[in-house]
Amino acid sequence: MTLKTALAALSAVACLSVASTGAFADTYPSKPIMWVVPFTPGGITDNGSRMIAKILSERINQPVLVENRPGAGGVVGTEYVARSKPDGYTMVYGTAGTIAANPVLYKNLSFDTRKDLVAVHGMAESPVVIIVNPQRPYKTVAELIEYAKKNPEKVNYASAGAGTTTHLSAELFQQVTGIKLTHIPYKGSIPAMTDVIAGVADVMFDYPVTVMPQESAGKVRAIATLAPQRLAVMPNVPTIAELGYPDAQLGSWSGIFVAKDTPAEIVAKLGSEFEQALKDPAVVKYFADNGQVILTDMTADKFNPFIDKEMVKWKKLIDASGAKAF
Repeated sequence: MTLKTALAALSAVACLSVASTGAFADTYPSKPIMWVVPFTPGGITDNGSRMIAKILSERINQPVLVENRPGAGGVVGTEYVARSKPDGYTMVYGTAGTIAANPVLYKNLSFDTRKDLVAVHGMAESPVVIIVNPQRPYKTVAELIEYAKKNPEKVNYASAGAGTTTHLSAELFQQVTGIKLTHIPYKGSIPAMTDVIAGVADVMFDYPVTVMPQESAGKVRAIATLAPQRLAVMPNVPTIAELGYPDAQLGSWSGIFVAKDTPAEIVAKLGSEFEQALKDPAVVKYFADNGQVILTDMTADKFNPFIDKEMVKWKKLIDASGAKAF
């Protein structure tokens, strides 16, 4: 075979490959899509995913099946998708925790959340709310800071566990305000909240969906959110930036990811359909009612640089806190 013939053959193969990819994208999706949620069923993560999955199914005329694969702080389900076939038929619910925090918390991950997964589209942001036991002498952020400075390490805060957003947001708050609190980690938000209500713990940083029922009942006092703007569901609670601490803003975020090497045309098509599903009135209402902000314009080209910045922020925060996964 001459060089000219060989080059012609290679060119033909390349054109065939491109044509095949394009044809594949044109027919995608032609079978059900599995949406892996790496957490247990029944929570806001799972319920929101199932609502969007139903609407997405109607848009693409194919079932989108939510499958829960919990374990190791989301590592189990995330790794499953990272190792899946790169054809766009398996995607994972990724979060600030599973994508940005876990690579720092877990020293021996067998996959790279940025190299082995492709960001498709953002989903929502869930800001953190600072609450205190209503019987404590501090009723505002300023009073909490003043009291903590006069009584270093005498104020304790409950969290859903070491390395969680509820823990790391408190660590960030301490760094920015120059105070020192004592950490009491729990196995989840419910037992932590129970002890704040009982007065065993003084302060807690948690999501609106956890805080709102207790705050409405007068069992806890919300003194600030770490959100960029005031929340529609908690309009009387000031943002931390309003109170003079914009660098203390923090919250969790979510989005969908597929395995690396998934064709760009497939990623774009899936992202476009997902974005439209996020605009459905039922989805908008669901997230708003739970104090979350939908990332309707967080397409892959915006989501990727956003994640890269988040990776840096979360690593710095985790390293400073000394948090590790157990």
